[in-house]
Amino acid sequence: MSLRKSKQIFIAREKTMLGTLYYKCIGGISSMQEMSRRFNDDKVVENLYFFFGDTKRDYLSHGVTENEFLERLNPEELEEIQKDIAYTMIRRKTFDDARVLKKWQIIIDATERDEGYQKKNDYYLSRCYNRGESNECTKYHRSVLEAKLYLGHNLLCSIATETIQNSEEYISQSEAKVKQDCESKAFIRLAEKIKKRFPRSSGDHNGRWVVRDTESVTDMSE
Repeated sequence: MSLRKSKQIFIAREKTMLGTLYYKCIGGISSMQEMSRRFNDDKVVENLYFFFGDTKRDYLSHGVTENEFLERLNPEELEEIQKDIAYTMIRRKTFDDARVLKKWQIIIDATERDEGYQKKNDYYLSRCYNRGESNECTKYHRSVLEAKLYLGHNLLCSIATETIQNSEEYISQSEAKVKQDCESKAFIRLAEKIKKRFPRSSGDHNGRWVVRDTESVTDMSE
């Protein structure tokens, strides 16, 4: 097989894998396992390949394959795509009704991506259950602080993510204090990332309001 032909096949394959993830999100499917189950249908496969503009095959990529594909992508390139999507949504003026006092709202909250008894890498946080009791155990979890641009009508656009990390000086404190400290410090890093990625410029999207944990509001326009 020629190099040119191989490159064409690779690009087509990449398009199909990204397209599968795209329609997973549109369908509101929350996990790769659920995607694999629901997309394992001849009619769904046929329709999705039609949407892709690609030659129909007998199956779509499994969730495990999609995860392996995502691990090979450069996170910085994905963040650039994320930024471009957000700017596109803002500049279309379609969602201007979602603004408050002519400012866009950014909703921020923490979410756990994984939890288990195995510490998979140094970035996992630990949580002790039943401390001091006979059934005491430690579980590890991966948590992030997520920032989403609110566009109204229950439509959100992710614009930035920051990893939540424990600091050694707070590990011995209560879980509530550790959680508060970790999220607060992650919020500071996330706020700086948002300001850098979406600097103030002339136009209607000058300044932003941030809703943190949907309870308190912090002005990030300065």
